[in-house]
Amino acid sequence: MIFGVMRLMCVLLFTVSIPLLALLRFKQSKFPAWLLIMVATSMGWLLPYAYMSLRAPMINELDRAEREAAEEHRRPPSPPIQNPDGSVETSVGNPYGIGDLVPEAYHPIASLLYGPAYLACCWLAAWLLFHRGVPAERRRLWLVSIGVLLIEWTAILTDLIKPPEIFGDGVLIYGWNPFFGPQLTLPLALVTAWLLVTPRAAVPKRETGKS
Repeated sequence: MIFGVMRLMCVLLFTVSIPLLALLRFKQSKFPAWLLIMVATSMGWLLPYAYMSLRAPMINELDRAEREAAEEHRRPPSPPIQNPDGSVETSVGNPYGIGDLVPEAYHPIASLLYGPAYLACCWLAAWLLFHRGVPAERRRLWLVSIGVLLIEWTAILTDLIKPPEIFGDGVLIYGWNPFFGPQLTLPLALVTAWLLVTPRAAVPKRETGKS
């Protein structure tokens, strides 16, 4: 279904673009920081709006398909319905209720926070990863991050934990707002891994000389 695919593409584009922006800024220090923040903010504002805008035509398309499927099995067609005011109804209105959608509100102020918040977490994760000079330590960071992600998403998908709704947009995937929650799992997993595998630096003892 075209509208459902387009809605999914909005989430995927936001999910992939912000880490790429953080990587670009990390690799190219000449890339202006203000432009990085502006692009991330714009992505976090426009893509949720597109996501919400595609919901109504998607539900209408589902409703039309359900109505057509219901009409095919009517043998013979339903007789006309005589209303008290003398009017006649020749069709049954929305027997499945799919088209009775409740409009989802788009929160433009909250959407301004999606991009910068996601960018800050991705930037922190990139700093933690690329500032580890030892390749073996980087590999440990990735392995622990993957383990944390698997545990976390297994718990989410099996309903063992219920992540809170963020910003109250009413757009949820397993309790997460798709433009904020799921994207934070990778950087948070990397931060957790960094805390677990980074050795604690020993505090050097002060040398006391004889006076």
